[in-house]
Amino acid sequence: MSLGYTIKNVMPWALALSLPLACSTAGDPEGSDEHFGQVSSALTSTISVSDDSYVRSGSAGTNYGSAAALLADGADGGSELQTYVKFTMPTLSGITNVKLRLRCSNTTGGAYNVRSVANTSWTEGNLTWNNKPALGSTITSFPSASSGSWVELDLTSVAESGATVSVAIVSAGTSDGVDFRSSEYSTAGERPQVVITTSDGAGGTGGTSSTTGSTTSSTTGGTGGTGGSGGIGTVPTETNLKIAFVGDTADGANWGSVLQLALNEGADAVVTAGDMTYDADPAGWWSRTEGVVGQSYPVFLARGNHDDSSWSGFLTEANNHLGGATRTAGPHNAAYKTVFKGLTLATILKGDTSTTVNNLLAGDDHIWRVCNWHQNQNKMQIGAKGDEMGWNVYETCRQQGAIIITGHEHSYERTKTLTDIDTQTIDSTCSTGNSLCVGPGRTFVTVTGLGGTGIRNQDRCTPTSTVAPYPSLNTSDPSCPIWAAIYTMDQGANYGAQFIEFNVDGNSKKARGYFKTISGTRLDDFTVFHD
Repeated sequence: MSLGYTIKNVMPWALALSLPLACSTAGDPEGSDEHFGQVSSALTSTISVSDDSYVRSGSAGTNYGSAAALLADGADGGSELQTYVKFTMPTLSGITNVKLRLRCSNTTGGAYNVRSVANTSWTEGNLTWNNKPALGSTITSFPSASSGSWVELDLTSVAESGATVSVAIVSAGTSDGVDFRSSEYSTAGERPQVVITTSDGAGGTGGTSSTTGSTTSSTTGGTGGTGGSGGIGTVPTETNLKIAFVGDTADGANWGSVLQLALNEGADAVVTAGDMTYDADPAGWWSRTEGVVGQSYPVFLARGNHDDSSWSGFLTEANNHLGGATRTAGPHNAAYKTVFKGLTLATILKGDTSTTVNNLLAGDDHIWRVCNWHQNQNKMQIGAKGDEMGWNVYETCRQQGAIIITGHEHSYERTKTLTDIDTQTIDSTCSTGNSLCVGPGRTFVTVTGLGGTGIRNQDRCTPTSTVAPYPSLNTSDPSCPIWAAIYTMDQGANYGAQFIEFNVDGNSKKARGYFKTISGTRLDDFTVFHD
C-alpha cells in the first residue's frame, strides 16, 4: 500500500525551481509601486509527503496507513490518536522557509503540538501504536483548525537540504479531535503538501516518477539553475496580443454590441466563459456572432450550465473559429487546451478535477496561461452563487501560475493577487489592486459575466468606495478584501468585456488589462507582471 520512501511527486508547476516568484519591474515605470521594493526573488517548489498515517492507543496493533484521513485526539472513546508525517527534502541551497500544509476536514477548537521524530525508518504501511517512534521536542503548534481550511506548519528549523523529515501531531491537552486529508485521499489537490521557499538562484534536483491512485505521472526534474533560467514558462505570446474575456452572453443584440466592442478595441480573439445561449439555440448564437465578426474570427468557448443540453451544436462551427490555434483534447468534448499565438488556454467543465487541469498543462512551456470555466465557488463571486466548482481546480491553476477566468454570476469582479484561493489569502508581496503578479503559486481570478444578459446586483462584499473600480475592503468577511474591482447593477453596470493585452512595452512578461462597456465606460485598469 505504501507509496514509497522517496518523494511521491514534484508537482509540475513547481518543477522549475529557477523561476522567480517576484514580479520583475526592469525598465518599467509602472512597476514603481511600494510593494515591488519589498519583493525578493524567492523561488518556491511544492512536494508531496512520502508517508503519512495515524495511530490509536486503543487499537495498538492496527495500521491505518491506507486511510484517507489523518486523525489526532487527546481522548477519543478512551483512546489517544496521533498523526505521523514524513517527507524527504530535495537537494537545495538557500532554503528560507519550509511549510507542511494539511487540509483540515473537521473543525476543532483544541490546540495541537507538532513534535519532532528522530527515527525516520517507519513507513505508513507498518506504523502502529505499538511500534511508533519516540516523540522529540515541540517544533510548532496550532490553537485550532477550521474544516475546509489549510493548516500551515512551519518546519523550517528541522527541514535541511536533502534531509528526511519526520514529525508527529499530538494533542496539547485537548479532547477535541482534528482530522486532515491524507495522501490517500481521492482528491489530489487536498492531499498534504510541503512548500519550500529558497533565496534567489537556488538550484535543486527534480522529482521522480510516481504513482498516485490510478494515475501515473513521470516528472523528471533535472537540476535547477540560477535564478531566471528555467525549462518551463519561456515561450512568449505574440507582441501586444489582446484577448477579450466575456461570459454569460446569450444571443441577443447586447452580445452583438459586446462583439463589436471587441473588434473596436483591437482584440485578436474572444474567449467566452460559458452560457452562450439560454434557449438551446447554438445556431442562433453563431448567427449573431458571425454577423459581427465573420466566419473565421478566433472565438474560444467554455461550456456553461445553460449550454449543457445543446453543447454539441456549438462544436462544429467552433472549429471554423480557431484562427490557427492548436487544440489538444481533454477527457471530454468540453475540456481542452488551446494555444493561440503563444497564449495557453486550459478550458474545463464543472466536475473536472485538478487531474484534468494538470494533464492539460503538463509540459506546457508558454509564459502566459489562462484557466477558464463557467461556474464558481461562493467566495469567488460577489452575487448569490453557491459552491459549484470545488476549490481544487482553482488551487491547481494557481499552482500552475495560470490566470483564472470564470462567468456564471452576471457581473464583473476581479481579485488582487492571491497565494491561496480557498482561504482567500492576498499576496503580501504583491498586494495592490492595480498591479498584479502571476506565476507558480500565485495568480488572480476574474468573473466576467456581463456578456449580454440579465445584469445582477451585489449580494456580498459591499464596495467601500463610490469611485470605479469600486474595490471592497469590508473586513467583516475575510473573503471581501480580495476584491480589487466590483461592477454590478448596484454600480450601474452595463454590458462589456475584460481585455488583457500580453507582451507589452517590449516585456514578454508584462500584460495590461482593463474592463470596458459597450457605452464606452472604461474601468479597472491594471498591470500584470509574470514571475
